Amino acid sequence: MAPSNINSPTSDLTPKSKQQKRKGIMKKLKPRIRKLKEQMEEIGNQQKCIKEEQRKVTQKFKMIESQCHHLKKETQLISQQSAATRFQLALLFQILKAREDNDFNKANDLTRSLREFMIAKNNTKWPMHGH
Repeated sequence: MAPSNINSPTSDLTPKSKQQKRKGIMKKLKPRIRKLKEQMEEIGNQQKCIKEEQRKVTQKFKMIESQCHHLKKETQLISQQSAATRFQLALLFQILKAREDNDFNKANDLTRSLREFMIAKNNTKWPMHGH
């Protein structure tokens, strides 16, 4: 009786020829594998560069946010100082008008109000005081 593996495609290959076939396949695969490794290394380097750029962008964004917050605070302080200055000027003009109208009681009351405002302003941590 004939062996059952005669019709098998590898039946005519001896262990030595199987080994040679494997070597041939590996010989063809090695350059591909080498190229894939090089590509993977390049991709890894690109990913490192991308991460570094993302870190820089994040750092710049945080710095800009901080500057924005600082500018908002400064704007608010300037606005408060401007309101206080407008109030003082309004009192001064009312004092001048009262004196011009010979209403010295009103001028004294307004002067006292201005003085009290200035004292209160100097005793508190008034924004941008002394600038």
